[in-house]
Amino acid sequence: MPQESTTTPRRTQNERVKESSRRLLDAAVALIGEQGFNKTTVAQIGRRAGYSHSMVHARYGSKTALLEAIFRDQWQTRLVPDIDDSLSGLERVLSQLDQLIAAINDERELFRTIIVLSFEIPAHGETMKPWYREWFERYYARMAENLELGERDGTIRPGLDHRAEAERFVTYGSGLCFMWSLDWDGYDMKRALTDWRARLAAEYAAE
Repeated sequence: MPQESTTTPRRTQNERVKESSRRLLDAAVALIGEQGFNKTTVAQIGRRAGYSHSMVHARYGSKTALLEAIFRDQWQTRLVPDIDDSLSGLERVLSQLDQLIAAINDERELFRTIIVLSFEIPAHGETMKPWYREWFERYYARMAENLELGERDGTIRPGLDHRAEAERFVTYGSGLCFMWSLDWDGYDMKRALTDWRARLAAEYAAE
């Protein structure tokens, strides 16, 4: 009988590009979470990923572009994914916290890195400020839409100022993130998010 080949199929160029890009992103997330964006160098990212520093430039062009990729591909798709259209207005609002609570368990390192980056941007991320402002505007609009939907479907009490509630939501969440950044191991972020979710559920629920 002919012997089965044990040779591993050669990967395509596209597969190699995807793997190196993923490894560089993972290395950047880990390093930035440990020491911050400003102290993390392209050379460090390359070494952590198992490549030369030139690979960062080849895949992303610059450290800033890599930062943008973390926000676009990691935060937006993994920490703030699209909401299920079948949910009620109240469920959509609360699901935003459910996603963050799940991230504590499944994406803790990424979650921490996003927080570190977010607090560094005012001082070191000039190119990211417009991205952040645009993202917040989209977030406020989506939050307002969810609140409005909840009023229409009867799951959220009427009379709320949707824009003000959206801004309050982001402000309170940012405060929790700051408290966690002061003591990553000692501050119980999961409990803080869970308690906040319970309060919002009671405050927003229609009578």
